[in-house]
This record gives sequence, C-alpha cells and structure tokens, in this order.
Amino acid sequence: MKKNLGTVLFVLFLLAGLFALPYIFGDGDVEDMSYSNFVQLVEEEKVKEVSELPPYLFAKTKNGESVRVKMLSSKLLDDSSLMESLKRSSADVRSKDVESPNILIWISSFLPMILMVLFFVFLSRRMGMGKMPGAKPSDIGRMSSKKVTFADVAGLEEAKRDLMEIVEFLKNPFKFLKLGARIPKGVLMLGEPGTGKTLLAKAVAGEAGVPFFNISGSEFVEMF
Repeated sequence: MKKNLGTVLFVLFLLAGLFALPYIFGDGDVEDMSYSNFVQLVEEEKVKEVSELPPYLFAKTKNGESVRVKMLSSKLLDDSSLMESLKRSSADVRSKDVESPNILIWISSFLPMILMVLFFVFLSRRMGMGKMPGAKPSDIGRMSSKKVTFADVAGLEEAKRDLMEIVEFLKNPFKFLKLGARIPKGVLMLGEPGTGKTLLAKAVAGEAGVPFFNISGSEFVEMF
C-alpha cells in the first residue's frame, strides 16, 4: 500500500511540475512580436523601456503592454540602426552581459523535457515490472545470507568430491590460470526436485566464501 502511494505521489508531482512551469518561469502576459513590428513601435515612440536579455529584447510600451522580440544580433549595441531609433524615442534601455546566461531561462527551457523523460522512464519501468506477475526487482537474484557448507549436506559424497574442484577454482583461480588451465564457466546439476541440487550449490558458495544468488530460470523467461 505504501509503495502504491509513493508511485501515485511521484506521478502527481511530475504532472504538477509540468503544469506549474508556465506560471513559475513563464513570461506572464508578454506578447511575442516580430522584429520589424518592434522597430515600427520604436520609431513611432510608443516604447517606454527596453531590457536586453539575449537572445531576446523585452520591452514595455507606453500603454502598458509587454512584448518580447528575438534579437537579430548578439548584442543590442551591435544593432546601430535600432539603437539610433531607441535614442530618438527617449526609451529607457537596460542591457545585460550576453555571456552571463540567465539560469531561469535555461531551467524553463530544459526542465519540462527532463521531467517528461523521467516520467516516461518511470512508466516504462513500471510496465516492465508488470510483465512479471508477483515479481519485484529485489526478488530477482536474491543473495543468500546464510552460509551453507558440505557438512550441512547429508550423503551425496560423490557429488561433493566432484564439486570440491569447483571450490578450489573459486578460491584460487590464479593458481590454475598459471598452469594454463581453463576455469569452467559453470556446472549443470541434473536430478529430480528435492534431491539436493540447490543445497549443493549453496554449499559450494559457502566453502569457497563467495556469494550465492538464488535465481529461477522462469524469471529470465518472463523477463526476456
């Protein structure tokens, strides 16, 4: 129940973040305007103030409207004709360093995309888990914490003698590599259920002092 609640809260947080971004980082009632129309406003002396925030110019008209204009040059000072028009109109010009990026503009540009990617990754992982009924990521390949040795295995003396070679390989593989031996990649144990195959595998791991991971073949079939 708690995990489901966490999932719901995570999804709601992402959706709320996406919907809130325009209000947090948005331009409010700022209207986008073409460069030519903005120049016409300046020449008609209808612009009250201009703020340079590359790559945009933000302006307020004398009737209280706010507009945003895409700059044609990297700096306002490089646009000599527009600067002359602004001087004639007595508009208040405020300039900021072009090489000082505005963090809010950067965040407002990339954060929605990042949130969307996180949202789809989260959904794909949940869908992948849904393909394995009753299975959780922590249930796949769970490591056994209880140490088992050959002393815990009753009988099966012949199998234990054969597996002692595997224990030696796991304990000191370099000794065999120096002799040019090829370490086996695995051992296949056959037998009816309940004959001690898993217990022998645990005993091999316990004798060699290595972790034992209990993984069912059906988990791989359902996963892939």
